[in-house]
Amino acid sequence: MKSVISGWGPGAIVAVDLWYGLVPVVHKGIATERGTVIHRSKRDGIAVEQSPAEFSGGRALRVIRPAPRDGLAVVARARREVGSEWRLLDANCEHLVAKATTGNPTSPQLWLAGLFVLLGVGVVAARA
Repeated sequence: MKSVISGWGPGAIVAVDLWYGLVPVVHKGIATERGTVIHRSKRDGIAVEQSPAEFSGGRALRVIRPAPRDGLAVVARARREVGSEWRLLDANCEHLVAKATTGNPTSPQLWLAGLFVLLGVGVVAARA
């Protein structure tokens, strides 16, 4: 797996698909110049830099976005997050990737999940 990440270069956004019960989740990280991945891990409770195998947990690894021109700067911003706490609502893997790449720590998956919850509540309320 290291060659897949190294081929895209530092700053590429890599991902694995996970399932939490019936909920699909895309776990994201930043590929580094060392062939490692920086990500914020629920399992570890903090942001870590790990091998691609540790990041993927044996699952298929894919590149979401190839390395940008400023890839080393993206990696440097991601490395500043190593050791920071994991929190679902404001410090998950997507927040780390977004902060490293855009400076704006957001989580589109959380927004989408919240939308589905609101729609579900609306449907239940309408039927009551």
